[in-house]
Amino acid sequence: MEIIKKIKTMDKVTKASIAYVLVAFFQKGITVISGPIFTRILSVNEYGILSVYNSWFEMIGVLTMLSLSSGVYNNGLLEFKDDRNIFTYSLLILSNIATISVAIFFLICQKIIIKLFAMPTSLIYLMFLCYLFMPAMSFWIARQRYEYKYKLSCIVTAVSTFLAVCVSVIFTYIISDNKVIMKLWSEKIVFFLFWIVLYSSISIKAKFKINLSYWKYALSFTLPLIPHYLANYILNGIDRIMILNMIGKSSAAIYAVAYSAAFMVQIFWQSINAAILPLTYENIKAGNYKNIEKVVLPYVCVYGCLCIVVSFIAPEIMYILAPSEYRDGQFLIPILTVGVFLTGLYCLFANVEFYYRSTKPIAANSIIAAILNIFLNYIFI
Repeated sequence: MEIIKKIKTMDKVTKASIAYVLVAFFQKGITVISGPIFTRILSVNEYGILSVYNSWFEMIGVLTMLSLSSGVYNNGLLEFKDDRNIFTYSLLILSNIATISVAIFFLICQKIIIKLFAMPTSLIYLMFLCYLFMPAMSFWIARQRYEYKYKLSCIVTAVSTFLAVCVSVIFTYIISDNKVIMKLWSEKIVFFLFWIVLYSSISIKAKFKINLSYWKYALSFTLPLIPHYLANYILNGIDRIMILNMIGKSSAAIYAVAYSAAFMVQIFWQSINAAILPLTYENIKAGNYKNIEKVVLPYVCVYGCLCIVVSFIAPEIMYILAPSEYRDGQFLIPILTVGVFLTGLYCLFANVEFYYRSTKPIAANSIIAAILNIFLNYIFI
């Protein structure tokens, strides 16, 4: 009872932070629990293909969805607070137009792209179907978080993830052929059910009205940041692609499992950052800079301690996540965790730059880091 009373007296930012962290860890926890299942159902080579698919999915997604549900959307929710429904729908349609444009280019260059991606054609089609409908959920969750309506967004996130993982495990286990294809399609079909409902909800609330001035606003903000978003995904995903091409699928699989362990820590920070972002914007607007420091600093300290703990228990984590074939990944976890921690710190400064729409410095830093990453990978892999 005492705990419940304390929770009720908490401010909305703290409540939202706790809710997002719990759901994010539940979401990641389901993935972690299913991870050892998939590393045993799939061969090492198949798991390598799966991890590379995820890397391509993230990188191509920057071009097809323009990352409109990220920085520009949060700014727009603040700037157009009296017209959020039409603003959201306008950006959703803009994202769809970008997706269709890139899809046409892919169809024209289909043979070259299939060879480059080294994956079945059906998975590339799946990518573009996801790019069409997935932004609806991204916009909806971002708005729910911004308005601190965390209960429903947490429920939808938890339920959709749980069902998708359960269905994909069952179908991957039952079907003996094309396990990677079966895993991805069965998982995404569950998500499609949620995406389509949210897509319809956003459209109906906006009465299917589009404001072209919002397109201009969004493009002027997000286009200079495309190199930044793309560079970020290159930083996160190019390692697996280069390892696969330069060493092999099994090595890419080992790296992917180790990376997923380090990413668990990043999930914590992403959840916290999602909760403190509206507070950051509101305090900058009001000039209350000291208040931002008071809120953020304790979270940074907890985040750092969590990174240290994960580094120390790396062997135990790898033992749980995968069979003995993946055991060398334990040596990668501490290194990857350092990178994850520094990325979290970078987000604090990026939040401020996003508010002031300082897109050029953000893009320049990300591009330099991505180029350096590719160069160092080429030398040391």
